[in-house]
Parts: sequence; structure tokens; C-alpha cells
Amino acid sequence: MAPSYDPTLRSRIPGSNQSEGFVLNSNFQEWENFITKIHEIDIIPDKTTESEDYSLDKTLLRLCQEHELKHRTPTTHENTLMLVHPFYLHLYHMSSISYHPDKLNEADNYLTTLLGLLEQNKREKRVNVVVLEMANAYAALTSLLTEQGIVDRVLFTLPDNGLLFHPDEFNDFQDSNIFFGGGYNGACLSTSIREIKNILMLKHIKAIQDLVINPPTTKKLNSGRIYEVRRSDVITLEEASQLFGLEVDNLLN
Repeated sequence: MAPSYDPTLRSRIPGSNQSEGFVLNSNFQEWENFITKIHEIDIIPDKTTESEDYSLDKTLLRLCQEHELKHRTPTTHENTLMLVHPFYLHLYHMSSISYHPDKLNEADNYLTTLLGLLEQNKREKRVNVVVLEMANAYAALTSLLTEQGIVDRVLFTLPDNGLLFHPDEFNDFQDSNIFFGGGYNGACLSTSIREIKNILMLKHIKAIQDLVINPPTTKKLNSGRIYEVRRSDVITLEEASQLFGLEVDNLLN
């Protein structure tokens, strides 16, 4: 049976824990069994939205919040890239596309483009990178990117949901130009976009087509409309790079 996470993540994420297992950040290694349990529950249809041990859920969330606060960097740029659960497919649902070569290729292109853009922005620092993330995914992977300054800030969401635990955090980006990416289109990503538009009273939010991913059940992972975003507000990575002042032509396939 194919693994439900992408085994290449360990070699593609800088500074990842090289031991076997689902958790790539050694600072959260002691949570391996618990996070793996949540991970296994996640792939079962019609699951509950929380694991059975709510006290451990809360403890992990608190530790993740403390870790993020320690490693976050100031968001001082006029443009902000908000990524909703950007590694969800590669952490949880790779087995669902394991027999679909076209989808595997799309998933690989998405991850390559995303990681390449994040690495280049780390060098040039032209745009704020904010990730909307679940605690278990943060502990497993996103925390590494926060430690390395690749991700500036993380806003924690409810389990398998695009809603924030603290929606008022969106107010910190009232004066920023916001560009969305991540997944899934029509699910968590769309929920997050709808929430920030309601809180900040925004009529328009831009989304970067190349950085948006559809659910694995769709025919294609990187095509079609982006829900909650007007077609005129959907831009390409090339257009975004011009706005950000980044040279990303080499990332485009």
C-alpha cells in the first residue's frame, strides 16, 4: 500500500529530521506517535474533527503556538502571501493519487514551485509569508520552515478547517496586499478566504493560480476556477513575481 505522505519530503525540506517517521522536525519528535495517530485518523472518511485525547490536542497546540511565537519574524512588507494548509496533500493524501501519474506529476510541480518560491523569497525577502496551519502539520513540517525564516508567521486553524482559532489575527494584515495559495480549493482554502474577506471587509482577494491545489478527488489538481475569488483576481505565478519583485521564471514548467 502506498504511503499517505510523500516520502520525498524528507529530502526536499531543508534541515529535516533524517530518521524514519512522519514528523520531520526533531524538536517535535516525541509527538511522533500522537501525530501519526491523528494522521491515520485523518485518512478515514467521516472522522471526527478532533482526536480522542482532547487534552493532548490542546497541549500540542499550545507547544506549537509557543514555538511559532519564538521563531516568527516581522511581517513588514506591503505584500503578503497567505498559504492555507500548503502541504496537506503531501502529508496526508498521496496514497489517493498514487495510481494517477498525471496527478502525481501535478503534485510534484506544485511542491517544486512552492518550495522554490519560498527559498527565493528567503534570499530576497520581498513578501511576507504567512501560513494558515493545523497544529499537527505545523509540528511535523511547517515548524521547520518557521525555524529557518522561510515562513514568517503561522496562524493556527481548527483541525481540517480553514477557520482560525483566533480570527482577529487577520487584523494584523489590514494594510497588506494579500495573495492566497494552498489548499484545498473549494474547502479549507475557500473557507479562509471567505473568513478574511468578512473580517477585513474586503471585496477583492487575489489568488495565485500556480500555488492553488484542488482536492485529490478532482480530475486535475491545478485547474479550474478558484472559489471565493473573482476570475479577474486570479493571477499567475509570473504575474505575482512581477508584483513581488522576485525572479521566478525558472520555477515555471
